Amino acid sequence: MDRYTRDGGVIPSGIPITPRQTTKDFYNNFGLYKGKVIDVIYPEDPRNTSDRIEYVIEINGQRYPNAVDVRKRGAIYNYEERIRKHREKAFNGKLDDSTYQENFDSEMIYVLFLNGDADLPIIIGSAIHPRHSDYKTYSHSDGKYEAEEFNGVEVKIDKDSNYSITQVGRKSPGGAIENAAGQTAAATLYGNGDIEFTSYGSAQDLRMKFNKASKKLEMYAQDNKIIADFMGILIEDKNGNSVTLDPSGIVVEDLSGNSVTLDPAGIVVEDFSANIVTLDAFGIEVEDLNANIATLSSDGIKVEDTNGNILEMDSTQVKIESPKIAFGNSTTELLNTVILSLTQCSAFMLESANETHIGFLGITTSPPLNSGQYATIKGLLDAQIALLTAIKGTI
Repeated sequence: MDRYTRDGGVIPSGIPITPRQTTKDFYNNFGLYKGKVIDVIYPEDPRNTSDRIEYVIEINGQRYPNAVDVRKRGAIYNYEERIRKHREKAFNGKLDDSTYQENFDSEMIYVLFLNGDADLPIIIGSAIHPRHSDYKTYSHSDGKYEAEEFNGVEVKIDKDSNYSITQVGRKSPGGAIENAAGQTAAATLYGNGDIEFTSYGSAQDLRMKFNKASKKLEMYAQDNKIIADFMGILIEDKNGNSVTLDPSGIVVEDLSGNSVTLDPAGIVVEDFSANIVTLDAFGIEVEDLNANIATLSSDGIKVEDTNGNILEMDSTQVKIESPKIAFGNSTTELLNTVILSLTQCSAFMLESANETHIGFLGITTSPPLNSGQYATIKGLLDAQIALLTAIKGTI
């Protein structure tokens, strides 16, 4: 046959050319044939003879249009569709004339003809591309399993009954990854019932796993994690800040060791230095790292330091317990001043009660008629002096 095409091209000698079958042979194609997909004919294409995907295929150099795929499902509302890989370009590098057609990236197929009719080719399955072994090899250690890859997505059931869907990357005819951003995304249903989703990089980068045996959920994102199980929930970021929710309550803790605890008893706030604030049904208690304590309750306020000094305030009184109480920064003791003043007043009352003097007529007068009142006031002053003297030195 002529190796010149209508547009002036030349068909390489390595491509076998088979003459068009004669009428006698046209309905005599009852063998199983191996070929390749040359083109995809979509329903909107004028070349399409049906409302389904059709293919132009090539068998032994002869092209057949309008080939269709065999289906696993044929009901009205059940279907499957797969667009087979058609020939786009040759691999880079020197072509081997003996395998010229195999150097193209077409999908290799097996074909039958309905009633032997050359116009009714049916693709019944795929053949292994001669170059597949350059990409994937198998060994006895793989055991019993099933796997397939299409358009960069691999579906696999391994010998341990682990079912996985992995984005291994869509590849160019030369094997270069065309969608590197999607690589490593995977979903796995393990044989033991566990389920795992991984979207990027290592297991700790972006992962979610359901553990059936322990009834645990684990989620990781850039070393931040959430773990939920029968005990509760743990949320922890990569800096060491965490939130724990369990039957006992809720604990929030930052990387420095500061924490907030919420439980049925109340709320406890504690910093990394062991200063603590407790809020419960009884009130509020503040305690520093030195064990100084302030308590606010329905009874009032109580402040106690590590030396045993106590200040209590309630609805009836303010009580201070301390070896010494100081007001201001004066070196003069308050009670000394008060006692001195009261003593002077007491002496004045005594003098006033017994006071006599030379009267208008030069006669010495008697003590005042109300000397008893002076004496009474002196007695009250002396009692106060006694009380203050008893606590002298404490203020």
